[in-house]
Amino acid sequence: MQWNCRGFRANYEELGLLVQKYNPKVICLQETFLPIDSTTTLKNYTAYHNRSTSILIHNSVHHTPISLNTPLAATAIRVTLHKVVTICSIYLPPKQIIQLSDLDTVLSQLPSPNILLGDLNGANRLWGSTSNNPRGDLIETFLTNNNLCLFNDKSSTFLHSGHGTFSCIDLSISEPSLFLDYEWSVEGDLHGSDHFPIILRNTQPDTTQNPPKWKMSKADWTHFESLCLEKLTTLPINDTAIDDFTTTISYIADQCIPKTSGKSIARRNPWFNDGCKEAIAKRKRDLRHFKHEPTSNNLDTFKISRAKARRTVRQARKNSWRDYVSRLNHRTSPKSV
Repeated sequence: MQWNCRGFRANYEELGLLVQKYNPKVICLQETFLPIDSTTTLKNYTAYHNRSTSILIHNSVHHTPISLNTPLAATAIRVTLHKVVTICSIYLPPKQIIQLSDLDTVLSQLPSPNILLGDLNGANRLWGSTSNNPRGDLIETFLTNNNLCLFNDKSSTFLHSGHGTFSCIDLSISEPSLFLDYEWSVEGDLHGSDHFPIILRNTQPDTTQNPPKWKMSKADWTHFESLCLEKLTTLPINDTAIDDFTTTISYIADQCIPKTSGKSIARRNPWFNDGCKEAIAKRKRDLRHFKHEPTSNNLDTFKISRAKARRTVRQARKNSWRDYVSRLNHRTSPKSV
């Protein structure tokens, strides 16, 4: 997932809801407003921050950070997904002077194959803008010179809150060898930012799943014992006895002991109540209404519902934490804290 969140702490709760919905392996953020040495992260994720960019890696994914020598705001990680991939989160502020060599330098430091995800603030008809600007032309040259592919399908990724206009400035770029490995889509809700989150779903088999584990507490031991007496006592003693025993005991276990799926499951947020659900639903409705009828009144209505949803979600999380802490006492088990 990639997202210009417009403040990690400001939209921390919304980020948690996105993680609950999509359970992403890798999260690339821009405009996080965090210091480089920040330790801020999400539960079950390891975070790396650099200027205005961050990358969060799920703890089930093997990864290695990459140090970049560049004046640009960029964070890079080498991760093992369906294959070993380099992922870079990058942010180019609209007023920053960017040279083509700056982008080429970043790309040259990313081991192949690689993906660049970020807010590049460039307008170009190639990815859905109504016109080109110099930044957009420069990015197009960068793509062409390096034989890179663009995932964007011309869907809008940014809502200008002042003008009420939609544009396409968040780009997802990859080498050709990765282009068919992902499906690109834009989330329908801004989630408190003025940029829409972007989801890249892997179309290849997932090799990062945790190995299935036996659910010993749910085993049918009576049936297990009867099958052992039936099948193991009749096995002949010969050169293949060990292999036969292993195969048989594995078969019996499969019949009597259930297993976990091996898939990592995102934890539900305990503070997400009906009030949060209603406030977010209204925010989504008002955004759809504004898209259908882009008037100043509808834009103001959406802004109000967005602010109300932010307050509602933040207050719900605060109240949930206070309620939890108030129930702690000397009899509370350390495992539940």
